[in-house]
Amino acid sequence: MRLPVRLLALSATALLFGLPGADAQPRAPAAACGQADLEVRQSMQLDPACRYTGMVTVTGSNLVLDCRGAVLDGEGKVRRTLRVGGTVGVANVEIRNCVVTGSRSHGLEVGWGEADGRKPRGADGRTLYDGHPHDIRLTGLTVRRNGRVGIYLDDHVQNVTLADSRIEENGGVGIYVTNGLRNSRIAGNRITGNGRGREGGVPHADAGTREGIALDGAIDNVIEDNLLQDNAAGGIFLYRNCGEHPEDPATDAPRLAPSRNILRNNTIEGGFVGIWVASRQERQYRPGECRLVPDAAAGVFTDAAPGNQILGNTLRQVGTGIRVADDSNIIRGNRILAVRTCLLLGSESRSRLGHPVQGLTVEDNQCLRGELTTVPQTAVRAARNSMAR
Repeated sequence: MRLPVRLLALSATALLFGLPGADAQPRAPAAACGQADLEVRQSMQLDPACRYTGMVTVTGSNLVLDCRGAVLDGEGKVRRTLRVGGTVGVANVEIRNCVVTGSRSHGLEVGWGEADGRKPRGADGRTLYDGHPHDIRLTGLTVRRNGRVGIYLDDHVQNVTLADSRIEENGGVGIYVTNGLRNSRIAGNRITGNGRGREGGVPHADAGTREGIALDGAIDNVIEDNLLQDNAAGGIFLYRNCGEHPEDPATDAPRLAPSRNILRNNTIEGGFVGIWVASRQERQYRPGECRLVPDAAAGVFTDAAPGNQILGNTLRQVGTGIRVADDSNIIRGNRILAVRTCLLLGSESRSRLGHPVQGLTVEDNQCLRGELTTVPQTAVRAARNSMAR
């Protein structure tokens, strides 16, 4: 027998600030547990005893969705279990205390989720930031065992806070932050056991391994005080996507280089690389595979992730602690216990092509285990780094 669902429609002001009279608001019509494809247009509480199947889509602004521990389960039937925006540029939305699972692709997606050619643009053809979801707060979530990405923050979303949540055992990247996302904060989360692909036993997962957090073209964001543990490929990777769908220019916006991001006070345990800046620098590509043309002589795509700060992180039991392959990054005050390499600075392909990595600031790091390796011709300011004896 199915239990009744309790959906309580509240004003956003009452929910956010706990004003008197919140409990006196009229209740929305009851629905059965297991209701599919719920659309949220106003503030709402869910019944914590219920499991909601299908897809939940937030299309309203200035609201709070409080799941109160209720489970949103795509049951492997939907590509996204919880979607914020869809084809609407929502704003001032808070989502809290939800368990999100069972998607074929993304567990929780914030953004338009449409081909780039159908996203809001100004008269000059540039993406309109204000037309995309913004001012989104995600707290107290558990996002687990989704087919691919746990939480997907789509391009040109801004002012997102993701805090105090658990992102675990998803088939691909735990948190994917994509092209042009800016002014956001990911803090105090536990990101564990993601990116094992099909070997993780998650339905619909891709082959191959991925990292805990991917910053693909994201700008001016803060990633701090998170625990990243046992994610298959590693902890946090920054890179510029080489441009997908080269055969159809309308489907893909120009790819930006991730820059001015701050990664500080995170703890990363396990994986091949703890933090990797310009993680696709050495990758080989076939002709026509990417929109951005690889170097014709070397057959490689020149990745870019300049001007980021990696500060005060603790990395343990990683193959390589911190790897930096683009210019003007600051690596300061990190504690690293690596299996092989503590710090790997520079890019072999860029040195070979005659434009080696320049302008690195690398200081006050502690290599408790592992070597410091610098690619020839790389320009590094390496002051007062301590090495285990």
